[in-house]
Formats: sequence, structure tokens, C-alpha cells
Amino acid sequence: MVLVIRLLFLAGSPSPEDALDTLYHYPDCIRHPPAQYALSLSSTYSQEFQDYGIDYEETFADVAKLTTVHIFFTIAAAHHWPLYQLDVTNVFLHEDLSEDALHTWFEQFRSVVLALGFTKSSPNYTFFTRQIPQGLTILLLYVDDMVISGDDVDTILSLKQRLHTEFQMKGLGPLRYFLSLKIKEANYTRLCETKSILTVNGQFPGPTIYAGKGDKVTVKVVNHAEYNITLHWHGVDQPRNPWHDGPAYITQCPVPPGSEFTYDIILSEEEGTMWWHAHSDWDRATVHGAIFVYPKLGSSFPFAKPHKEIPIILGEWWKGNVSQVLVDALRAGNDPNISDAYTINGQPGDLYVCSKPETFIAQIEHGKTYLLRVINAAVNNELFFAVAGHRLTVVGTDARYTKPFDTDFIMITPGQTMDLLIEANRPLNASSSSSNNRYYMAAKPYASALGVKYDDTTTTAILEYITPPRNMTNIDSSPVFPSLPANNDTDAPTTFTAQLRSLASEDHPIDVPQTIDKRVIIAVAMNVLPCNENNTCLGPFGNRISASLNNISFETPTIDILDAYYHQILRVYGEGFPSEPPLIYNFTGNNLPRFLLTPKKATEVMMVEYNTSIEVVFQGTNQLAAENHPMHLHGQSFYVVGRGFGNFDKEKDPQGYNLVDPPMENTVGIPKSGWAAVRFRANNPGVWFMHCHLERHLTWGMDTVLIVKNGRTPESKILSRPMNMPQC
Repeated sequence: MVLVIRLLFLAGSPSPEDALDTLYHYPDCIRHPPAQYALSLSSTYSQEFQDYGIDYEETFADVAKLTTVHIFFTIAAAHHWPLYQLDVTNVFLHEDLSEDALHTWFEQFRSVVLALGFTKSSPNYTFFTRQIPQGLTILLLYVDDMVISGDDVDTILSLKQRLHTEFQMKGLGPLRYFLSLKIKEANYTRLCETKSILTVNGQFPGPTIYAGKGDKVTVKVVNHAEYNITLHWHGVDQPRNPWHDGPAYITQCPVPPGSEFTYDIILSEEEGTMWWHAHSDWDRATVHGAIFVYPKLGSSFPFAKPHKEIPIILGEWWKGNVSQVLVDALRAGNDPNISDAYTINGQPGDLYVCSKPETFIAQIEHGKTYLLRVINAAVNNELFFAVAGHRLTVVGTDARYTKPFDTDFIMITPGQTMDLLIEANRPLNASSSSSNNRYYMAAKPYASALGVKYDDTTTTAILEYITPPRNMTNIDSSPVFPSLPANNDTDAPTTFTAQLRSLASEDHPIDVPQTIDKRVIIAVAMNVLPCNENNTCLGPFGNRISASLNNISFETPTIDILDAYYHQILRVYGEGFPSEPPLIYNFTGNNLPRFLLTPKKATEVMMVEYNTSIEVVFQGTNQLAAENHPMHLHGQSFYVVGRGFGNFDKEKDPQGYNLVDPPMENTVGIPKSGWAAVRFRANNPGVWFMHCHLERHLTWGMDTVLIVKNGRTPESKILSRPMNMPQC
């Protein structure tokens, strides 16, 4: 039996106890005679009872209804438990498939399972659980298959062995999850205005994907929208699998309206918080969701297991159509209109006009520890984030663990993720009869660039204690507001990011290249291009705003670069991306000459031999406007070995590198008028996009492509091209 499980989750996950309570009290098992060999879950979905017929004479069994099946898989997926399938029909290969035989077998099976300490649900004949201090094991018998899941590894292994010994049941291996994501328009109301937005399964933000370290997750994307679409699995290295990385015209052609495409998400060393988002135009403004990757079964977090997890997805909201914002900016050649609000989990918060009901509330219990999984899905802004009255302990960034450190706030760039522990430990003042049980979580922009417009507002959510101290008789319901740095406070983010260090433990080792084979210095710059003839442009000096890397403003091709590379199609891209800026000048100086402002428009890529130890230095510039730039690399996580202000000195600055425990990231923030250096081994063959994660900068050409050539062995070569790739 093939199980196709469509899991449509909102952010967050049910506790096993809550979900099991639902199962125990829902009269959800019915007695009917299913087909022994032909019945699949899909046919069960369409009917509650099976009609009398040929199958009725063949077999009789107790079968859980759809609700039980859904909740069972929801529990397992939400809590990253493995699913093991066993074949029950193997028991009857040499037996008469009579009603009596099946009933006798089930009674024998029930006796064995109960003797192992399991409890049978009264309304669910075929649903069994075993709860001990070491963990929970759940078992569901479904027609001719059995599925076992849970977090008690020892019980699962012993149960499988006992069932094989007693009943000769054959293990069919682990099951796979198939997530169906449907892209479609839906009406959403924010700030008292309703508009149609792109959603995934009707949700904004979209469903959360739960997985274990090293898993492979299959996702079918169905495009019901009017636009082309692609999805990118941000932070997933996708070893040897650039075909399913997602950026439009880089590794695939877009999925057209009315079509579908199935992605394979291949996880490897990632563990923690990542996210997925559209990678076509500015669709990611509303098409995005979280990816939570948990330790392998038998492993654990490198910190005490939190009571619960709280997803915090930071975003931006425009009252108008986001696609039109992009079209208008490209037509006029100037800055796009700024957003009207920031959001937390899709809600602006109660500081905005007409938005009090649109506030995300997370309820917590006093004395418990929670894991905040923070994602900056904002389109164009770096953000400060803090929780009033609570310290935050940073334990991870970009799906890699860090040495824990406490902070009052974080600064997070678009594309980055951070894992934060927070203790519900507000002091209990026994001498006072009043207290506060509500605390704001807030995010506001970090915007140090002079003359660049930005949305200067603050989004809020509420952390609400549901267990106030007993001696408090007068609880103030007005939330306390956190202290956040000033928007242009450069010292605050500099101090914060300097504290990020890899955990670098025995269980989570790192492998920083101590020496390098190749150094690439990339000047990251804002530019202008001449206005098209007969057009009026509203950019600086009557030109169009542009952006570049090493004075090349990236020109997106009309077919994807990966296909061109794989099939050796000529004249799609060039291999002339320079290893240094073509002109060396005072990058961070003032009053730079105007001739530096005009870049070359081209599709140039960077070619690297397999397993090269490479260092990339991103050099910020003061051309047009000095800004921060979050640079993201697909397919390769890297170590951030150094940062500084001013111009990079390749003789002096490497002497101050951290080559012991630098943070491992996939998105690095380049400070305004400064530089950042990263190192990695180019051991993932493929075509990988490199770009600024401020969407307006990517649109203007602040991107390039890294092509890592195949190695000599089959295990070091790109996987074969899938047959179902979309066509341009």
C-alpha cells in the first residue's frame, strides 16, 4: 500500500497529548469489511462505509476512519517522528481469509500488544498507545497494513521484533511524507482593507514543513494562480540536486498556471529552522512558510528540550498589489513603494490603525522554557526583534547550532533564521497584589542607509501568561513594550553579530577551511543605468536604479542556466565573472566619481572546480548609497570568518579571522561601508544562485551564479535531470 499523506499545517504544532486526547474521545473506528488487497487510503477517503459486494465475502477487519488516520499522521509529522510500515497480509499468506480467522488473529494480536504495556482506545478498535517516561509509542492497524510511530526508540524496535517473531510480520521500511502545496489567490483583510493575495493552501503564511535531519521530503506544487511560480527551500543544501533548488531561470523554468511540479527536498547536515518561499518576482511577499528540521531519532537538542515551540515569521504587508509595486518601480526606474506594515505570523499587530484584532498571541505557562523559531521573511528590510521583560538565548542560526548567549534583542536580515530560547520567568512579586501577564514581542527596521526610504513602523505580537501567580489579584492586561535599538544604531547589530559562534562540539563538529585554494573579492554596489530612449526615469540623475556585483549587473536569461550547463547549450551565459573588482578604488570613500556608477549588463557566472576551498569577501561600497546587504548563497552553507568596516585588506584582515568556531550560515549581513568574509568547500556540484536578499537589490541585478563542476566519482556529480522539469 502506498500512503500519500497530505499534511496541511498552520504554523505551530499540536502536542501529542492534546492530539491523542482527541483520538481517545472521538468514536472514530467503524467495523466494515474492506478489500484485502485493492483498498487504498484514497478510496477510503471517498467513502465511510464499504458497499456489500465481492470484497465483503473476502475479508473482515476493524478499520479506522479518516479522522483517526489524519490525526495519527499529524502527530507524527508535527513531532518529527519516523513512520514504520509492517505488512499484515503476510500473516495470512497460507491461511483461509475467513471472518473467523481474522477475528481470532486480531484477538491474539491484541493480547500480545496489551501484554507489552500498550493501551487500546475504547472507541478506536485498532489504535494502541504506550506511554512511559522514556517516550510515547503509537500503533495503528489499517486493513492489511500497520503503522508504528513515536519518540520511544527502544519500544519501537522491540515491538517490531516481537511482531515479527509472533506473527511473521514483514517490515516494509519507513514511510515518506508527500506535502501538497496549492498556490492560489485568496482574499485577506489587513489594516481594514481587503485584497487578493497569493497563498499556499489558502494560508498566509503557508504550511510548516516538519522533517528530521537527513530526511527527504517530497512536495507537489500545484499552480492555481495566474502567474508563473517557483519555490525555493531556503538553507537546504540539496546535495547534488540543483534541479529542485527553485530560483526561476537559474535552476528551472517556472511552473506555469494550471500546471504542477514535484520537488524533492534532500536534507543533509541542516538541523534547526529554515524556510521555503517563492523565487519568482516578488511572490515571496506572501508565498512562504517555515521548515523545522529536528535531530535524528535517538539524538536530541544540544540544550534542554523546550516545553513548546513558537514560530515567529517576520514579514511585510502592502495595501496594494505587490506585483504592481514591482511593475511600477521597474517602469519608473526608481525605488519601489515601501510597505505599509510589518507582520508577525501574517498579522500587523495592534499598533497600526484598524489592526487591534490582527495581533498574534502566544500563550505560555510560568516556569516553562519555549523555543522561538524566528524567520525574517521581510522583502526589503533587516529587523530588530525583542520580547518585553525577557532575555533571549540564541542557540542557533540558519539551521546550525551556536554557542548559547543571552541578549535583549536580535538583529536578523531577510533570509536569516534564528533559534531562541525564552524562559517564562517573570518575577513573582509576593509583596504586590498586581502584576502584568502580557508582554509585547516587537520588530522594527534596522535602516542605516542615508536617503533610502523605508517603512518606519513597528509590528507587535503578544506573549501571554496563562498561569498567573495565585497571589496576584489585579492583573494589568496592558502589554509591556520592549526596548529596541534606534533604527540607525550601527553599534547594536555589530555587537550582536560578533557574539555568534558555532557550537563546534563533538556531536556537532565543524570543518572550517584553514587554508584556501581560491579567494574571490566581490564589490557589492548600487548603480544607475541610462534611461531607455523616449522614457522618463525617476531614478538618480534621471537614470534607472541598478545594482551590481563586481560591476556586472546580472541579466536573467530566458532559459534556465542549469539546463544550459547540463546540456552544454551555448550563448546562455558567460564564464567571465571576475575574481576581483575590475577597478580597485576607495570602495567606502566619499564623493566617488560618477563614472563608477554605470555597470555592465551581462549573465556572467563564476566557475569553480569540485572540492575547492574558497574564500569569498563581500566588499560593501558607498556608490550611490551605502547600505547593508544580506548576501545569500544557494547550495552551500559557509563559515563567516570575518567582518569589518572600511576596505578589506587582504594582508592584514585575515590575521584576525575566526577559524576556530565561526558561525555557519547561508545568509550573511555585510555591514554598511564594510566587508564580510566567508569560507567553504565547494563540494556540492551544481548551479547555485548568489544574491542579495533585499528583493529590490536582486531585481536590480545584485546577483550572480556559482557553478561547482562535477568531481571524478559518481557521488561527486550532479544527479541526472528529472524527466518532469517545466519548460520555458
